[in-house]
Amino acid sequence: MQKLAEKYIFDRLSRKKCSTGENSIEKHSREEDSRWKLQIIKLIFITAAVLIISFSLSASAVLDTSVKNYLLKAPSFSKGLLEGESINYRDKILSFYEDNEYQLIWFSNNMIDNNAYDLIAEVKRSREEGLNPADYHADSLTALLKKYNSKEPEKFDDLYLLDILLTDAYFTLAGDYLLGKIDPETLEFETQFYIEKNNMDFMSYLNMALKNKNIEGSLQTLLPGFEQYSDLREKLKEFCRKKSVSEWSYIPPGELLAVGASGRRVELLRQNLLAHGYSIGGDASDDYFDKNLEKALMEFQSDYGLTTDGILGNNTVRELNINLDDRINQITVNLERLRWLPDSLGKNYIYVNIADFSLDVVENSKKVMEMKVIVGNDQRSTPVFSDRIRYVVLNPYWTVPKTIAVEDKLPLIKKDISYLAENNYRLFKYREGSLVEVDPADIEWKNIDKDNFNFIIRQDPGDNNALGRVKFLFPNKFSVYLHDTPNRGLFDHSERSFSSGCIRIEKPLELAQYLLRDNPEWTKEKIDKELQKNKEKYITLSSPFTIHLQYSTAWVGEEGKINFRKDIYGRDAKLKESFFKKERLN
Repeated sequence: MQKLAEKYIFDRLSRKKCSTGENSIEKHSREEDSRWKLQIIKLIFITAAVLIISFSLSASAVLDTSVKNYLLKAPSFSKGLLEGESINYRDKILSFYEDNEYQLIWFSNNMIDNNAYDLIAEVKRSREEGLNPADYHADSLTALLKKYNSKEPEKFDDLYLLDILLTDAYFTLAGDYLLGKIDPETLEFETQFYIEKNNMDFMSYLNMALKNKNIEGSLQTLLPGFEQYSDLREKLKEFCRKKSVSEWSYIPPGELLAVGASGRRVELLRQNLLAHGYSIGGDASDDYFDKNLEKALMEFQSDYGLTTDGILGNNTVRELNINLDDRINQITVNLERLRWLPDSLGKNYIYVNIADFSLDVVENSKKVMEMKVIVGNDQRSTPVFSDRIRYVVLNPYWTVPKTIAVEDKLPLIKKDISYLAENNYRLFKYREGSLVEVDPADIEWKNIDKDNFNFIIRQDPGDNNALGRVKFLFPNKFSVYLHDTPNRGLFDHSERSFSSGCIRIEKPLELAQYLLRDNPEWTKEKIDKELQKNKEKYITLSSPFTIHLQYSTAWVGEEGKINFRKDIYGRDAKLKESFFKKERLN
């Protein structure tokens, strides 16, 4: 191009020297000038294009190398802003960038786009879900973005680094929103058996969100869609706001307080209930226990699962004194549990809250029946899972589980062999592959222990059968089910963890009638008549009915009030230990 330009200049000078002033010659000269100018302009553009393409290819090659190098260093980075950071989805990110030919996905022409800002905004908002923005590189993203905005974009040398962190933040946040931060299967005490959630292809999901410029919306749709979650999330916000205002007063232990009492502890009780949000109907500095204070205290006791007697005793003092930070953490881990649940609880289902000792029947998203339940004791706790009830069994036999047989029944049999007959138990044993009945009197019980006990103990149907008159089966790996009980007095206790893992229900006949309502053969009269026969009867439900066994120690009640319950199995404490660890467990 340089030689062509020189020739153009030489010709121009030559024409000037040889100019004759004739119009035709001048016209010809002008036309030649135009042609030469056009060719030079074309050459300039072609040369510039070649240089730009060469530069882009070179930059792309450098970018490819940088992305790969940083990913191959993951999960731990050891320099600069990434000290202490880790990549949570290294393999997924490697595949994602490979599928996208190692292109920057959060930048356009080396300029950060709105998708990145939307993601960072959602990362910061994750705190409202009870999650920690630091788990999604919030600090590093903020620092890198500040660095990016402090200089000319083309001089920012961490494009690839920022891009990788943004992608990992999206995948991590999406996973935590959809499935929970902690995998419940990794927690021995929270062994799950939930209806599986829909599998999510996060890579395709992210590509679609980027294309539609819907980063925040795509993430928020992964959160649980049922009211229990959104209501509890609002209470988390409310309790976090309280933290910036005041903490409730500590009430020291002491004697029982009721209407008519007075003194400093009554004054502290007033201040404490007022800080909790209850109307005390008087001055917070008043030290007299009146009817208004009793009403407020009874409301608190009801909301916190205590005996509703209006008396300030040790259990009530304990709950009143749990500090605000602990309550916030309690709400937080219960939000996490709700993220473990299926995508939808369904329109019709049974919901058992183990920690509340309660069962609700929900039809078309409205509660139509409720009852008390008795759950497993501390040594034989009731598990958490979801399934479907498939059978109603009238007049059930009870085959005593091996653990209960050797730990509970064997000592009683050894003490008095008549215990079996008096309680309608029969003894069986397998012989040559067949189950045969054995006479207890033929057994040398003094020689039987847990190691050589090879009998089956079965209780016949009847009024004193441990399962009562009805049981509800949803076959599962835990051998847990709902059933009636002859020990009706246990339902009068406020804390009801007395069973060996199965769930005893307060209204078994009402529940049986409800589940069989679509079967015209099984009317109330037919059920009552069948129960008189003392013979076991299996009834298969025409449509299996969903049941959720859940352990909730914090939720929002029908009137919009927060409810808290005692952590009867210590599961909250163990979950908090994993959930609030500084380093993620991936």
